[in-house]
Amino acid sequence: MQTAYPYFELARLDRPVGIPIIVFPYFYGFFFALLTEEPSIPKPSYIFPVRLPLLLLSGSILRAVGCAWNDIVDADVDRRVKRTRSRPIARGAISIRQASTFTVFLWCAWILTVTPFIPEPQRLGIYTVPLISMVTAYPYAKRVTSYAQVWLGLTLGWGVLLGAAMADFDVLERLVVLRGGSVGLTIDSRTQGALALYAAYIVWSVIYDTIYAFQDVKGDKEVGVNSMALRLGNYAKPVLGCLALLEVVLLACVGGHMLEAQRAGKKGLFSVSRAVWPYTYCALLPSGLIHSIMLVKVDLASPKSCAYWFKFTSIAIGFSMALGFVLQYVVWVCIIDVGYYSFVKTG
Repeated sequence: MQTAYPYFELARLDRPVGIPIIVFPYFYGFFFALLTEEPSIPKPSYIFPVRLPLLLLSGSILRAVGCAWNDIVDADVDRRVKRTRSRPIARGAISIRQASTFTVFLWCAWILTVTPFIPEPQRLGIYTVPLISMVTAYPYAKRVTSYAQVWLGLTLGWGVLLGAAMADFDVLERLVVLRGGSVGLTIDSRTQGALALYAAYIVWSVIYDTIYAFQDVKGDKEVGVNSMALRLGNYAKPVLGCLALLEVVLLACVGGHMLEAQRAGKKGLFSVSRAVWPYTYCALLPSGLIHSIMLVKVDLASPKSCAYWFKFTSIAIGFSMALGFVLQYVVWVCIIDVGYYSFVKTG
């Protein structure tokens, strides 16, 4: 057990608070696909007891991969920063070679969790190769740019598209279509909604990871690592406030596209009854409110304050959005659509 524990730490399983942050975009993309599908009757029995748990497992493994790879690349830097020098590679509990072997094993496990949902090699490659590339490149981003948080957001947010694909909504396939032998772009309402959700998660990631980066401002200056915390300095709160407003606007667009998709083809009462109140009250409004409170309360000069608000904001907003999607599914699909299709079938 003593020899296994450093690997446990390398995968950050001793700090499970980070797992939901990686899993959330998969979850949102998955439910967005279900909520915008036509017909949106309750899905087959395997969707929730089989696909959803494997989806969450896939995200958890990917988080372990990212943490392990980050520690491999940052080993020398971690030894020079107080907050990270106790990590397993930095303190010498695991060698670079051992950590690399473990990371390859995790990559293989992650692919195995994705393949059942996207079995076609071409489609699987379209979704996984960009993600593998982004995860691999992230530790180097902070060495060449001050906007590594944006790169992280692009990487984490990709889970929205992958989660939607696992629910049989192939966003990338719908985005790029063949017309007469040539490649063209087409963005229908459903695709726009998925891309807006992707963008919203990117913005959200930039906000909370910038707050996280303020913990290491002193150490990053000493070792020469870049971050948005260093770049923004005293302008951080105004900039993050604008990003929070942008996130709310993007989430509102997501709600609008869900509503448009749901009302399509419905008539009379079954169309009028469509509303996004569960999503609005549980996902949209809490996001703006929690970000506002965080930006007022957080002390960017205090690593303790930054750590607290990073954890609280990411988890509070993450779970409130998850609840919004679930409740919206229950109202629209499990209640209204069952009544609609029963009415059509008997009427």
